Amino acid sequence: MGNRRQSCSTRVTNTMVAGALVLGGSGAIAASPERLYQDEIADEATTVEADDLSDDDLHGFIEAAYEIQSIRAEYADRISEAEPEKRAKLQAEAAEKMAEAIEDQGLDISEYREIGYLLENDDDLPDRLDQVAASKR
Repeated sequence: MGNRRQSCSTRVTNTMVAGALVLGGSGAIAASPERLYQDEIADEATTVEADDLSDDDLHGFIEAAYEIQSIRAEYADRISEAEPEKRAKLQAEAAEKMAEAIEDQGLDISEYREIGYLLENDDDLPDRLDQVAASKR
């Protein structure tokens, strides 16, 4: 993107890639970014419509995504440097914290994933997410 400022929706999408451990299972740290992202978002059978999402849902999604990014950053090196027997424990610990970060924002994991799916597949939702982010500053 060069020197242009990234929109909130772009930063959140990038954060979702980084935060895929919560939904990607124990191998998520070592997986490719494409695989991580696919594990992070819901499949095409999403039951949530963009129009059904409140501003609070979107704000919660943003906050959860940033918290997930922080948790992943905290655990990534520790997991990659850990002995195999400790690695699984650290991955489970990180996944639990990430799930809690989502739930602390009033969302469940499936709702979080569905919002991620909609961000990729709904033309208007990224702009709306940017507006919500700007209004909450």
